[in-house]
Amino acid sequence: MKSRILSVLKKTKNETKKSADTEDIREICEDKRGNTVWNVGDIVKVCYFVKKTWKHYIGIIETKDNLRHIYSITFYKTIKKDGLKFDKNRRKDKDEVPYANIVKKIRLIQIKPDMYILEEDEDKDHF
Repeated sequence: MKSRILSVLKKTKNETKKSADTEDIREICEDKRGNTVWNVGDIVKVCYFVKKTWKHYIGIIETKDNLRHIYSITFYKTIKKDGLKFDKNRRKDKDEVPYANIVKKIRLIQIKPDMYILEEDEDKDHF
C-alpha cells in the first residue's frame, strides 16, 4: 500500500493530468466498501443531531478502533465573534464518534498558536 502511494505521488509530479491523479489518490484513501479512510491526526467535520437540528463541529482524530469503527476525537472550540475561528480548548472536549457521524476532512490555517480558521469558504456553511 505504501509503495503504491509513493508511485502515485511520483506519477503526480511527472504528469499534468490532475483528474487522473486525483482519482488514483482517492482510490487509495477509500477502503474496500468505498468509504473514506479516516486516520489518526486528521482534522474532520463531525455532525450530531441535537434538538431536531444538525450541529457541526471540528475536531482532530486522536485514536481509532478499527473493529467497531469508532473514533476518539478532541474538538476545537468554535468562536463566531469577529469571523469564524476555532480554538484549542484548555479543557479537552473529547468524544467517541461513530464512522457515520464524520462528514469530511477539513483544512485549517493557523493564525495564532492555538487559533485556527477554515481554509475553504465552502466549509463555513454549517457554522
